[in-house]
Amino acid sequence: MTLSIVLVLAILSSVVALVYVVAVPKEGESFTEFYVLGPGGKASGYPHNLTVDQGASVFVGIANHEHRQVHYYVQVWIVNASFVNNQTQIHHMYYYDQFDVTLDHTDVDLEGKWQKQWGSNYSFSIPIQGNYKLWFFLFEDSVPDYAQGKVRMVDYAGSATDFLIQDAINNKLLSLNLNLHVVSA
Repeated sequence: MTLSIVLVLAILSSVVALVYVVAVPKEGESFTEFYVLGPGGKASGYPHNLTVDQGASVFVGIANHEHRQVHYYVQVWIVNASFVNNQTQIHHMYYYDQFDVTLDHTDVDLEGKWQKQWGSNYSFSIPIQGNYKLWFFLFEDSVPDYAQGKVRMVDYAGSATDFLIQDAINNKLLSLNLNLHVVSA
């Protein structure tokens, strides 16, 4: 008799668990696609060697798989840094540009052909010579206080904005960068 009651309770528990799993499916993983492609829309042909003020372009893309609408902000910085004794030393850090876009969630289609959700050609020119990384930082919903209100081509090295580089290096901030060698004309 006790065994029958335990068996009935086990079956009822299994049915309740099955109904719950079917009625409340687990939400898929949330993530954002962020990518920079060469000017031909391919993962090649990136600009690397430029002269001062020479025009160049890349294709910047974003796809929202966050299961909610997201307002994205992209900041672009020109950074000269080195890595010495396991430390990143930022020598120059120039704010260059910012743009934003609001995207609704889009599902990931693993079976079909990949399609972009949002993308745009991004043109730039570097007004100073040297070896730099052109950093693209992606923020969701807002820009941190330490990165707001910056003036274009002002050197912010040694300020709180150094956290952008540290957060990017430590994978706390979604970012991409291009190596650039800029010579005088």
